Amino acid sequence: TAGTAPARSVWTMSGLSSPLRRRLRRRVTTARTRRCSSVREVHVKICLFADASSVHIQQLAPGLAARGHEVHIVTHKPAEVPGATVERFCVPGPSLTNPRRWEGRWVNYLRGFLRRFDVVNIHFLEDWGFRFRPPLIENACLVASAWGSDIVDPPGETPASDELRQTRVTLLRRADAVTTCGRTFARLVADYAAIDPG
Repeated sequence: TAGTAPARSVWTMSGLSSPLRRRLRRRVTTARTRRCSSVREVHVKICLFADASSVHIQQLAPGLAARGHEVHIVTHKPAEVPGATVERFCVPGPSLTNPRRWEGRWVNYLRGFLRRFDVVNIHFLEDWGFRFRPPLIENACLVASAWGSDIVDPPGETPASDELRQTRVTLLRRADAVTTCGRTFARLVADYAAIDPG
């Protein structure tokens, strides 16, 4: 369901859809929990596929860490982010223990994150090589954060191909949650992917 609040609000458990809250609670069987008065907080392992130097990520990641979550960022442009670990996006080369062809190594690389983390949040939908095959994402709590260039072709740039548009639409439809900044853009994203804006 497309959110109507800024991306960082999705991490407030009360702000999530009920199905996603249930999935998170099932997945976080080994996560630490602590009781603050009558409220139980759930602490999860979160992986952000994003530009680590982005002002949005520089605000989002420390905010999540301040809530007690474990935050890891996979990025093409490493940068220091308070409260988070940062890793350059890099599909491993072939080796004796990983002799797969390029596509197989790439799929296995992404699956590793989906196994290690409770939530995987993707920013800029086409930047990571996800093909979104059902076996790849069916067990993940996947959050897609759509930005303007994901939905609207920037002026003066070559329009997105039909294949790229379909890749984005597939991700938005299969994600457990979709976040946007602002109600107007949320409606635009919902129309783009033909999903219920909630």
